Amino acid sequence: MKVRMAKNLSLGAVCAVLVVLAGCRDASGGSGGSAAPTNVLYIQTNNPASGQNAVIAYKRDATTGALTMLGMYRTGGTGYFNDDQRLGPDDSDQEIVASSNHKLLFAVNQGSNDISVFRIRANGRLRRTGAPTSSFGIQPASLVLTGRNLYVANRGDGILPTQANPAGQTGTPGATNYTGFKVRGRGKLSHIAGSTVVLADGSSPSQVIAAIGGGSVFGNNFFVPDSTVTPPAPIFPKARSYLDPLAIGSRGALALDTPVTLPSPTYDGAPYLLGLMTHPSQRILYTGVVGVGVVAVWTYDATGALTFSGQEEDPNKIGAAGGLCWIALSPNAKFMYASSVVPDVISVLSIGSDPTVVTRLQDFTLDGPKDPLPAGLPEPYKFTTAPFNLQVDPSGSFLYVLNNQTCTSTAVDPQCVNGTAIHTLAIAPDGTVTEAAGSPLVVSTAVMGAQGGMVPYHATGMVVF
Repeated sequence: MKVRMAKNLSLGAVCAVLVVLAGCRDASGGSGGSAAPTNVLYIQTNNPASGQNAVIAYKRDATTGALTMLGMYRTGGTGYFNDDQRLGPDDSDQEIVASSNHKLLFAVNQGSNDISVFRIRANGRLRRTGAPTSSFGIQPASLVLTGRNLYVANRGDGILPTQANPAGQTGTPGATNYTGFKVRGRGKLSHIAGSTVVLADGSSPSQVIAAIGGGSVFGNNFFVPDSTVTPPAPIFPKARSYLDPLAIGSRGALALDTPVTLPSPTYDGAPYLLGLMTHPSQRILYTGVVGVGVVAVWTYDATGALTFSGQEEDPNKIGAAGGLCWIALSPNAKFMYASSVVPDVISVLSIGSDPTVVTRLQDFTLDGPKDPLPAGLPEPYKFTTAPFNLQVDPSGSFLYVLNNQTCTSTAVDPQCVNGTAIHTLAIAPDGTVTEAAGSPLVVSTAVMGAQGGMVPYHATGMVVF
């Protein structure tokens, strides 16, 4: 079919005509010809059976927050099973991310070392674009999309020795890294030359996140070997956490600037960071100080250089929540929510008046089936469930929390058979939360996949819009 174009036809008008034929792509590689989906939620099963990893899609009720399953979509790759419950393999965020126009969804396959891409349909259902793409490393753990560039943190297969796991493991050289991909038409990924930044063997990068303005990304290297550190517990190695500022070159290549860590000697007893979140309009980076259970604040300049600003305040003496790991912000950037894995708590904090001043408002204990963990186990948790990924919906009405089982058998916890849970928390005008009616939604082991048909594998990642 021939289409005649007027000489002075605007680009928008051309796109309007061409969408009839093939769809006009936006900067994120998605089609501009169909409506973007709304009121949906996605999680990843992280199923470690070969080729069985999947993304589960849910429809969200905009009034009640309730979830209804739309479908489960295979990534074509394999998840990762943390068989000894050690720190590191489960400690990541942004395992799935969506393009800003909600047309593409990207997912890591931590067990097969690759990345899958889905097209998101107007009804929220997914269609994989093709075979997964190599992550150019081992165990891809976190993704961030900035413009047409997709960056990944590859955790690698090196394991630092601990008292709980004294053997350790020598990793594959170069497999622990940050690297980047260009997002081509319809979501095809191509590796960016010069974008791979190799990290020390045994280190454990857990997350990448973009600075405002798109000139830099920040990486969180959870464990960097350091013989001067005295671990606070047998599960930790002799290591400390570093934040890696990575400048983005004109073609998407990455250049590592000077890494920074928590100031000494204040945090030397537990120098570990997890969970990154950037403020949407100011050059501020928030991090979770895992061992202390508080939020730390950093500022950065136009080059991405970071400066420590301080930690949260607690004027009402609510108390820190151990294992504070992952962070989400309300759409109006007035409130912060953090998952604290040790006590199975969601921490609520205020950042409204001055975003560099973080004030604790609430420690909310999650509902749902769980038991105390017996003493002497290597896991750093108090209960047999622990909150991981969390996201606020675009209206700011609901906080969704992915809560995983931490037990290994019904001998430890009879509630193991209940599966993974997604909590829907209603957000009050003052930012505090309560469990919504019908929450949590328990996702059965039949859907999630499970060890021996009983203990669900750890789901990873959450996207909400």
